[in-house]
Amino acid sequence: MKVSRPWLVVIHCVNHRLELAVGDAFKSNESFQRLDDMMVKIYYLFLKSGKNKRLIMRVAERLSVTWVSFVNTKGTRFQAHHYHGIRVMIVNYLALLLFAENMIAADNKTCKPDVKAQLQGYLNQWVTYGYLGTLELYRRVLRLTSHLSLLMQGQSILITDILDGLEECKQELSILAAAPEPLFPFSVEVHDAADQATLTVTATNLPATTQFKERAKMTESQRKRADKCMTKVRETFTLKKVVQGKQQIKKIKEDLIPAISACLTQRYESLKEPVIEAMRIADHSTWDLSDPSSGKEYVRTLAKHFDTPLGKHNFNLDLALKELNGIKALKSGKFKGFKGKITFWQALFEEYQNQFPHFLLIIELCLCLILSSSTVERGFSTLKRHLSDSRLSLSNEKLDELLVVRINVPVLIKLDPAYEEKLVGKAIDLYINDPGLNRGRYSKTTTKHSNTTSTSSKLDSPDLFLPVPSVAVVSEHENQLLGDYDFTGTLSDSELGSCEDLEEETESEGELEDETESVVELEDETESEPEVEMDQDEEGDMEGEEDV
Repeated sequence: MKVSRPWLVVIHCVNHRLELAVGDAFKSNESFQRLDDMMVKIYYLFLKSGKNKRLIMRVAERLSVTWVSFVNTKGTRFQAHHYHGIRVMIVNYLALLLFAENMIAADNKTCKPDVKAQLQGYLNQWVTYGYLGTLELYRRVLRLTSHLSLLMQGQSILITDILDGLEECKQELSILAAAPEPLFPFSVEVHDAADQATLTVTATNLPATTQFKERAKMTESQRKRADKCMTKVRETFTLKKVVQGKQQIKKIKEDLIPAISACLTQRYESLKEPVIEAMRIADHSTWDLSDPSSGKEYVRTLAKHFDTPLGKHNFNLDLALKELNGIKALKSGKFKGFKGKITFWQALFEEYQNQFPHFLLIIELCLCLILSSSTVERGFSTLKRHLSDSRLSLSNEKLDELLVVRINVPVLIKLDPAYEEKLVGKAIDLYINDPGLNRGRYSKTTTKHSNTTSTSSKLDSPDLFLPVPSVAVVSEHENQLLGDYDFTGTLSDSELGSCEDLEEETESEGELEDETESVVELEDETESEPEVEMDQDEEGDMEGEEDV
């Protein structure tokens, strides 16, 4: 088949590549895969039975510890979902262990025999040395891969960010594989002679929302208040199969972790193609300002590949190479010490677009390359929330429109901060003034907001739906890890401590931004509705309707 546009660069979503690479590595060793399967089965165990959920909540209440709802990690999901799921398993370990013991000891009316057999099998695994060691090792691996996944989910990432993140992740995985036996999520005292170990499980009464926050990002006063509000619960159990568990953990470190690094290299091999490699020119932090020829080979490669589209804009390669030297001079002078990758090009497009038009065409092509489909995935997640039990009558057309709004409005707001307000006002105006809609007794009802919008619409403003065209630049993505924790006998730097009255304060301390947008209610945007004058007959009709 003849390719009509050979200059197009097709890149599979880098986040899904990461998930597929980890899945390929699991085929060589099923230890981590069994943990994933267990998390899914535990999730459905409490999802399908409200009684089981109430019982484990009562167990956690009696112990005065926090119980966190289990999450679904089934399917091809980003690594952050798996990391959150494995942390939930660690937080709920004590409550889950005692819940299984109570359910097994209960009569057949309280717990069915098949559920008893399932819980008995899980309980036999949960009190083994190998399970807890594998659980902690899996958490540490997911901590590295989820960091890489969060990096790739940024809306303003460059190809250099991904390549550097991959190398850093593989290096950290090799360090983890060469490290001594990992620490357990709880304190463990090993007795090699008896092939047993004494496990001390330490849990806290911290709120669920603060269990996953980084203690290092809390202020000193917040830490003191969290420690004051925190109480610990300790339970002691006996772990079995210590020798077998050590061999299992050793095999994972020797086989599985190197396999993950190898699969990452294989899955991202296409990112080292000459055209994609040449897009490193868009990262000004990699320029060698002392070498006049640095970066020029990248420009030639990109100019040759995108010859057809660049030719339609009167692109000149020689002028682009000369403009590169001029931009390097600005980098070493006016923009010296400028670290922002995207904001650097934003400043150049705004101030020097006419001075360096040819080279900035190359940069524009590099910045338009889509590396991740995270934005679309967030849109699909929003659709799932919209199509709830109370909104099952939404048509496919309405869902498509909601998806378009969810994906595009956050970007358009960066161009025009008042865009969201204009969009809502325009929607209300169209709804009220559309003669084809039959709204019954509300047809005469108007709001002050709609009157204001109608007046503004008469001005024939072109930016009611689309903002004024300008350079759309998204702020640089801040790479942040999910909160880490360590339930050891003593407080450590990674152990999270907080209380309910600290939640609002800690949420403003560098937490990951929630990608979901809250629904803007009409009552928030408008003042109280003006009263509509009605005659006595109309009032009587409305009273009759209210009675019905």
